[in-house]
Amino acid sequence: MISVYLYVALLLLMIVLCIKAFFIGRRKAPGKIRIYNTVITLGFSLRYIALLILFMVQSMNYIYFTKYLVCLNLIIVPCTIALCLYIFMRVDGLKFDYFFVLMALGAVLYGIVMTLCKVSIEIRNPFGYIMRFLFEDKIYLAYIAIISAALVITIVGFGKANSKSSGIIITMISIMVILGELLLKLMGVSLAFNTLIGEFMILLTLNIGLKTFK
Repeated sequence: MISVYLYVALLLLMIVLCIKAFFIGRRKAPGKIRIYNTVITLGFSLRYIALLILFMVQSMNYIYFTKYLVCLNLIIVPCTIALCLYIFMRVDGLKFDYFFVLMALGAVLYGIVMTLCKVSIEIRNPFGYIMRFLFEDKIYLAYIAIISAALVITIVGFGKANSKSSGIIITMISIMVILGELLLKLMGVSLAFNTLIGEFMILLTLNIGLKTFK
């Protein structure tokens, strides 16, 4: 029963972190980053609200509406990592417009995959319902490959001129936790909080990064 309370508390805390990141971005971040950050925090918030719905709601009619929201982490987490790396690595000459292009491509691909993949609903006591997608293992392998590439970029970028080493280290740790959770999930290990710890850490990292803007 304690794990249930912790699960709900973690989801609510992450929604609070999303709101906090949104307002920090609105107050401190440059225009394009502010827009990008708004999309990220909205995506995270919708995912956590959908997870709360899966936990609380009994009617299957409402549950199927959450299909496109539950797995938003597949696109939002890589986008958040990219923003954190952009903030902390401070690469001269890198246009932020490319991030919007990648986000748009990711959104289109995500929409196609979610539309084509059949979904089944399972009861996962005590955390309510859980969704299973066709080709879920292949989807997560592709996701792991993307996160692994981000880890390589983070390692390569560590110690570069103008970079903020402490921020890169925090980002690196967050990515490693995300990868660890994903690998455990892929191996069939039951995770009490469904890969949320890594997301919690990258949200913290995002908040830290946004605060560095003057």
